[in-house]
Amino acid sequence: MLRGSLTLLLGLSATSVLSVDLFQALQSNGFTDFARLAAQVPSITQVPGSGQVIYASTNQAIREANLNRGPGGSRRRQDGGDGEERPTPEELECQCTNTHSQKQKRDAIVSPGSARQTLLDDPGLVNLGPGRNQTVVEKCLPNLLYPIIYSGLAVNVSVVGNDIPFDGGVIRPVGGVFTVPATLSRTLGVTSLNTNAFFSALNRTGLLSQLDGQTSITILAPTDAALVGTGSLSDADLARTLQRHVLVNVTAYTPLIRNGDTYVSLAGDTVTVAFQNGGYYVNGAKIVREDVIIKNGVLHTIDKVLGASSADGGGGGGGSPTQGGATSTSTVVIGAGGILKPTAWSILIWTFAAVVMVQVCGWI
Repeated sequence: MLRGSLTLLLGLSATSVLSVDLFQALQSNGFTDFARLAAQVPSITQVPGSGQVIYASTNQAIREANLNRGPGGSRRRQDGGDGEERPTPEELECQCTNTHSQKQKRDAIVSPGSARQTLLDDPGLVNLGPGRNQTVVEKCLPNLLYPIIYSGLAVNVSVVGNDIPFDGGVIRPVGGVFTVPATLSRTLGVTSLNTNAFFSALNRTGLLSQLDGQTSITILAPTDAALVGTGSLSDADLARTLQRHVLVNVTAYTPLIRNGDTYVSLAGDTVTVAFQNGGYYVNGAKIVREDVIIKNGVLHTIDKVLGASSADGGGGGGGSPTQGGATSTSTVVIGAGGILKPTAWSILIWTFAAVVMVQVCGWI
């Protein structure tokens, strides 16, 4: 009799936990500011199904969201009524991922992580192709208990606590507000990326405007130090060199990269990816800053200028992103970004939902 009663109580307890909706879970766990803002965004309040991950910013993070984020990082935000600015809906949409997530295979030689499709689908802010929403990258780094999430304009946000279950998935606490991805031209202006020379070179050759409007690209941007010495090249030679650093029709987020994958660049040369000594290399150039999310893809910075190579060389198979769903690719490429439109709905959707993943850094 006691065993039967205990079983019944456990069953009722489980039912009670699973019946807690998102806003009840947010309120009861202290995410009151996030809950209030998210309730104003239809895309978050109407998310169907289960298995979502909501990146919920702490109250403190939301109150500090008006801090300057560097060149191109500050933007007009909602006034909270107390003189402080608040995250926009677009930023919140970036913090909410749906059930479309891509993780690397267990046997792949890569660092653990996931590329997660968010709720942000505004065509003024996303240019990844039909049916594809904006993506954020979540990764575990050495010596860190919780993952890091990579968003736009080279801004990273840390997970700061364990997952909190609700009836649609889990709430994952974060200590910041995601940044809506911008165009390649705007992103290259972020001081910490050290890519001003690459920006100037793209501008000089007329490639920058082309890449800003290109759908689904990956950019491998040499740092300023790496581009020293290219100023003497003719415009034609410089353009050819820059094209080797662009992969089109593919968005290669690092969690999806596999050792030995190859792709063909805009110049027709082969790009081969290697994972060694804990880092990613592309034709011998090391990726020194990874997964900078942009409007129309992803950008990585590298420490060398890529030279010419055989279009049929390199090992491993190429890949391409899936259409109409989660981003899926298997190579390192550099992406060009899009225009940042200051709308409030994007922030809420970023923050709200995501595919359920093993808690903290227990990847599957």
